[in-house]
Amino acid sequence: MKIQEMKKVVFEVIGKGIQQINADEFQPEKLKASSIYICDIKTRNRKETVNELRKFDVDERIFQQILEPEEHIRFEFQGNTVYGELAHFSPESDEHLQYIGVIITGNLMFFIYDEGEDILSYLVDSFPEPSEISSKLDIISIFYILVSELLTSHAKLILTYREEIEDFAKKFTREDMGIDPEEILESKSILSDYSRTIERLHFTLSFPPVKNILDRESPYKLYFQELILTTNVLSESLRLTGERLESLHDHYHLVLQGKSNRRLNFLTIIQAIFVPITLITGLYGMNFVFMPELQFKYGYFVVLGVMLLIVSIFLRYFYKHGWFDQ
Repeated sequence: MKIQEMKKVVFEVIGKGIQQINADEFQPEKLKASSIYICDIKTRNRKETVNELRKFDVDERIFQQILEPEEHIRFEFQGNTVYGELAHFSPESDEHLQYIGVIITGNLMFFIYDEGEDILSYLVDSFPEPSEISSKLDIISIFYILVSELLTSHAKLILTYREEIEDFAKKFTREDMGIDPEEILESKSILSDYSRTIERLHFTLSFPPVKNILDRESPYKLYFQELILTTNVLSESLRLTGERLESLHDHYHLVLQGKSNRRLNFLTIIQAIFVPITLITGLYGMNFVFMPELQFKYGYFVVLGVMLLIVSIFLRYFYKHGWFDQ
């Protein structure tokens, strides 16, 4: 099996605008102090990023930390470098909960993840037009925009998932539901992964770097508060979706129970009808010598008539008392 090599895409932010540049030009000696650079690194093996990061004087302590993304619940300073992990929901991956490593040092920002999709390219495409930006972009505002767009992409996924649940609900209106119980369990599993992703993001954004948040005028404070409010909205949407899915699951069980009860009613009717008939056939199946009815010329027809009469009486009784109602 061929191992996917590390892929790198670099964007340069100049004033209010953003543009993609040649990745080969992304070298320390070629960077402009007046620009901000965003490097998108995709790899299945994060160890491959060490040499790339070391060229830009990223704190050595981060190299070990990026190998265990699930261990980091907040953004922290390591020297002059900010490092943290953003939870990301990936519909294409078996492990839906993925992590995007974010490293900010000076005028550089690195995004590191092992997804096959171009997360950062999609987010950059969603950047506002220069005419919509009132002032020059700094690295904090860029980080805010990127995380905001990441949350927007999650919101779209959640809304799509909610619509899938509603389409799923329409199956319950059909006489033959055609629903596999595995579908419900799979939907609950996906919902759990969505919730874990948003919960993780909420905690991460609730603990911005202490070094900056202590300053009341720090842009981090307002930026992170806005993002936290967004995660609250997404969490509430997931909660409502969970309640909807749970009610559908309960309804599914009620429908199955109703079908089972109807089958039991049918079997009960059959049993009730055949018990007296079986009793009659059992009586006349005895091998006694003296059974007067055996000598009766029309005995066979009389017994059949009695059986039919019993069946008619029972059917009338069950019908009158609603046993045949669906």
